[in-house]
Amino acid sequence: FDALLRGKKVVTYCSPFYAGWGLTTDLMLVISYRERAATIDMLTAAALILYPFYWDWDAKSFTTPECIVEKLSHGAKRPLSNLNTTLRPIMKIIRWCVNVAKFYFAQIKG
Repeated sequence: FDALLRGKKVVTYCSPFYAGWGLTTDLMLVISYRERAATIDMLTAAALILYPFYWDWDAKSFTTPECIVEKLSHGAKRPLSNLNTTLRPIMKIIRWCVNVAKFYFAQIKG
């Protein structure tokens, strides 16, 4: 699916959700119930907007994809010039260790 989004040629050997819409070269299986072709925009909208449910952990309720993008975009807007390149690998290791510890202790409690 990522390759399709990047405009690459995709060959499928089985039946992933993106096969059979005329976007891929399907070698093993013809999906007979998919009777029309879809564009990459149609497939992307179906896979990322129309089909899934999105959960907002702060509000503890279902939400829209737009709200999730809005929440995630704030962290993505930080200027890269403010990052200390010498400490960055160390901070990544520390964050990874903290996340592993949280996961481990959550498994013990549950």
